[in-house]
Amino acid sequence: MTNNYFNSHVPAHEMGHCLDLWHTFQGTRPGTSGCAENKNGSNCTTCGDYVCDTPADDSYGTSNGFNPNFFNVMSYYGMIGSYFTDGQKTRMKTAILNSTLLNAVRSTTCTYPVLASNKTLYCSDTENLSFTLQNGGNSVTWRVSSNATIISQSNNAITIQPNVQSSTSRIVWAEAVLPFQTIRKEFYIGTPRVALTAYCTDNNSSYCHLNWMGFPTQSVGQPFSLSISGQGDTWVDADYEWEKISGDFNFTNDGGYQTNPVNNGTKNIGKPLP
Repeated sequence: MTNNYFNSHVPAHEMGHCLDLWHTFQGTRPGTSGCAENKNGSNCTTCGDYVCDTPADDSYGTSNGFNPNFFNVMSYYGMIGSYFTDGQKTRMKTAILNSTLLNAVRSTTCTYPVLASNKTLYCSDTENLSFTLQNGGNSVTWRVSSNATIISQSNNAITIQPNVQSSTSRIVWAEAVLPFQTIRKEFYIGTPRVALTAYCTDNNSSYCHLNWMGFPTQSVGQPFSLSISGQGDTWVDADYEWEKISGDFNFTNDGGYQTNPVNNGTKNIGKPLP
């Protein structure tokens, strides 16, 4: 295989052939072996590519009344092949299980590299971040973001010191560069940047502000919803509750109203209770 095909779908296409997959147009395109699959797929188990969730295909698109999948890896529609169907995956798994050539490498206890961290939340850049690489082997190169300094490193661990105060970004990351893949883990340093959004549930979009220029525009008794969002990949795991200056929230429930404590467990105001 030449270099110009390396970053295309061609390697996956050829591997599919190695694992007992045919072209999606097999038997249907003139000059190919086998029998043609009917356009309605009624003989999909005995003709064509023998996979029933790949539509019948003659490799000429829809011009002859076929309705092929242009993005299937085993098709011939340019360089746009991007996925296998469930039926193709099953056929490949069967080929792996039945192949005598793969007996020596087949296993039911596969391991894969995992990059783990010692914490899930980092509120301050005075805290060091430690990452541990599991099943990564002995050929590891570490890379970190420009706003972090490496304190120590080995083949299976690295400790870094964030410095987000002098940086425009609060995102800090570490990468384990392995021979065949790179694993990155990143964190948002600091308390979450939280945005609170209010919106009405009625159809009058002119009255969807809780407060506009100091005047409330939400009619009394009308339901509205609040949603919360923030920055950082793990901040949603933090505990929080909804609070109001006085009284309890009224939560909607099947069109009616129900009074509950300030934390209803769903972290959403105005949404139906579970």
